Amino acid sequence: MEIQTYNQKAALIAPKPLPALKELQTVCANIGSSLTSVGLIAKGVFQDNIRALAKQDPSRAALELTVIVEFCAKTYCGGVKTERIVYEEAVRFTMARFGHLNPEEIKQAFSLGAAGALDVNMATYYGIFTVSMLGEILLAYDNYRSRIAMEILRVEREQQETNKKSTWDQNEWGRQRLEKFKSLQSPTYSDFSETDYNYFLKTGDLVHTQEEKRKAWEDARLFAIQEFEADAHTELTTRKNPQLSILLKNAAQAGRDGVENEKFTIRRTAIAKSLLVMRWAETRK
Repeated sequence: MEIQTYNQKAALIAPKPLPALKELQTVCANIGSSLTSVGLIAKGVFQDNIRALAKQDPSRAALELTVIVEFCAKTYCGGVKTERIVYEEAVRFTMARFGHLNPEEIKQAFSLGAAGALDVNMATYYGIFTVSMLGEILLAYDNYRSRIAMEILRVEREQQETNKKSTWDQNEWGRQRLEKFKSLQSPTYSDFSETDYNYFLKTGDLVHTQEEKRKAWEDARLFAIQEFEADAHTELTTRKNPQLSILLKNAAQAGRDGVENEKFTIRRTAIAKSLLVMRWAETRK
């Protein structure tokens, strides 16, 4: 069937990280399925399908499948008189025909069948389970599953496009900031920000020596003192807030004395970063 071909091709893709929880929740909302069900299918599509597990450790994969198939046959179908050779063939059949499933999806298939969500016959004949019954149940589940698998892939593709767009927007922002830097005639450190510093440092564009950092840190102390003094004056004369004015004066004095407090250090750090960006930007003109 076309659906099986699609799933089998998906299983041949190298394992990839599972979609984020938010993406899986979006799938659940779109198709009305449980998070547990969608999560199992996502594992089969992206990571731990039967075929991949068999390549890693054939014996372990066969043993795990045998346990699961036997459990499902006895628990859901009453196949208590089934011979061992049937389970061995059932495992070979599952690996060959439904290797794109996650092992736990087999339990999910039987559970859905028992709940009437799949149009299958779950009753054994005199307690004997057959490979044909297994094939009928897994094929019905595969048809049910394909819609969810395709929705998972669709949502993931949309998220990847969104991520690409976000990256493009960041790159465009950086380009526009560089153009802005070049247009400044007499720039001061206040024309730049910590955001500029963090962005261009992350992109690898902003590079500075230890000496440049030392110079920016030293210069920032003087600028921070000036800012605190100006703010103290404003609070006292314009906003009529003498208490805050005193705190700001104390911060300025701490900077002069070399025993700066937390407020002073935070502002000095921000100014030092702005100075580094400003001096770097001047070299880009």
